[in-house]
Amino acid sequence: MRLSPRLLRVIVISLILAMPLCFCGYCALAIYVGQDLTCWEAQHLPQFALESHAEFKFPPSAQGINTATDSHWTSCTMAVTFKMQPRKLDQFVSSTRLKFLTTAEVPEYFFQEGGAGMAYGLGLDQRAVKSHLMGYKISDDLDQQHIFVDTSDPKSYVVYIITKEGVLD
Repeated sequence: MRLSPRLLRVIVISLILAMPLCFCGYCALAIYVGQDLTCWEAQHLPQFALESHAEFKFPPSAQGINTATDSHWTSCTMAVTFKMQPRKLDQFVSSTRLKFLTTAEVPEYFFQEGGAGMAYGLGLDQRAVKSHLMGYKISDDLDQQHIFVDTSDPKSYVVYIITKEGVLD
């Protein structure tokens, strides 16, 4: 039996459209049942699922969202960056594991590649930062959340949030 070109085209397009839908369904099911996702899967999640996996809520003004992941045998690190309106910063921080941010000196590791330094891979340029806020929390089970906010532009802050689950590398 020979398929017409039109029918073949419909079949191919249907298969192409079905793959992302199946993947999104799998991710939604994994989140619903509380199953941990692998790092590879996490970087392809929609915004609401990123919030769940990295344990924070995007402010309504969030734009320019970018993610990166780094996985090892015993840990998964997810980095997210976005721009936001400064007046929504307190609301954003209250949705994270942290209680407050400070102007403390940024640890050197934050500007290195890999692990908690993943902000470097998302475009954080230490030389370009004129002012900042930062904070981090490491729980008893060694899960971590690091937040760095570039406050150099008073009209738009750039947020880098790194969430790590698992033991230290």
